[in-house]
Amino acid sequence: NWDLFYSADGGVTWDTIQLDIPTSQLSYDWVMPDQPTAQGRVRVIQDNADQNYLDISMNFSILPNTSPPTLDAPANDTVIECNTGNQAAAIQAWLDNHGGASATNFCGDLLWTNDFPGLSNECGATGSALVTFTAVDDCGLTMTNATLTVVDTHAPTINSPPDDVFVESDGQGNIAALNSWLNTHGGAQASDECSNVIWTNNYIALTDDCGAT
Repeated sequence: NWDLFYSADGGVTWDTIQLDIPTSQLSYDWVMPDQPTAQGRVRVIQDNADQNYLDISMNFSILPNTSPPTLDAPANDTVIECNTGNQAAAIQAWLDNHGGASATNFCGDLLWTNDFPGLSNECGATGSALVTFTAVDDCGLTMTNATLTVVDTHAPTINSPPDDVFVESDGQGNIAALNSWLNTHGGAQASDECSNVIWTNNYIALTDDCGAT
């Protein structure tokens, strides 16, 4: 079998790359170490029962990576349904995932940041924001943009319907009772996941029955 070794100091010390590679395999993909050197060497040994075969390369150099991170996938726009109870968590999850962006070929540690400014002020808790995600390493940075949009596509929910009301005519239009009924939405209750509920009604006037009824 083949055994492969690597030296960063011109052959003074050796580290194992891979042992027991089948002799039928005539190539090997090696992930180079990220430590620069001008004295890199590779040693190849073929283990045999009678005699081993050995070959050592000349010195080669591994240069430091001076390029910025490579953007493999850009950030993606996202649309989140408005819900004041859990939309903050959904937004944070999108930000923490860099909008789905990924970067490779970085030197040292890779740090992601974003400039999320908060949502624009639209109806309820909806809005949008253009977010720039920045990947930074020891050698530079790369950026990608995506838009976060929070929408409200669900109407308010009527939790309990209004009730009919009957009052005895006072001859003056029963204004106090009428206004009380209108102002309390006939006793109806409604809720919405995204914003406060605003009530309106289409009352114009009573039908013209007998007297003030």
